[in-house]
Amino acid sequence: NEQSYANRVYFFLLVLTLTLPVGLRRMYNDTGAYINSFTKSMDLSRLLVSDELHILGNPAFNIYESLVRSYTDNYHIFLMIPAAFVQYAFASTIRRYSSRFTLGIGLYFCLGSYVLSMAAMKQTIATAIVLLALPFLTEKKFVRYYLLVFLAFLFHTYAIASAVLPLFINKPWNLRTFLLLLGTLFVMNNFESI
Repeated sequence: NEQSYANRVYFFLLVLTLTLPVGLRRMYNDTGAYINSFTKSMDLSRLLVSDELHILGNPAFNIYESLVRSYTDNYHIFLMIPAAFVQYAFASTIRRYSSRFTLGIGLYFCLGSYVLSMAAMKQTIATAIVLLALPFLTEKKFVRYYLLVFLAFLFHTYAIASAVLPLFINKPWNLRTFLLLLGTLFVMNNFESI
């Protein structure tokens, strides 16, 4: 259908337009720290045999950083790949769940989420993964949902907070919910020591 093709083209152009400023930036908030970390990172083969990877130390992001560093020293490529993924995930989620797509994109800008994607790479990658997991949550395919939440957790540990979302699918307030919520609050309160 012609309209469907045009919509896909416009969507692609929107994602590209959102991606380029994020991927081509040279400075903004934590960008300098990410670039510095990238330029000093070891290649993937050395990282995998080192003792640098820890489950609570964002290992998936470290692997991504080292993988890109193994092939190039161009930090724009390092920034562009997650920028494209994050912008696609956010725009796709807005398209899927918003009755007014243009208003949703406007809110994406006005609420600061777009700017956040330039400041907090690990967090927004994890958020993008969780956003792509939402259809599995709504379809009650919990194993797939939790696998993606775990992947997001490997990019940024705070993504584990998304593990409680399935509790809110059905009648959420029962004994099991309160116990899990209490456990989650305990873990979040003691996160640094755990």
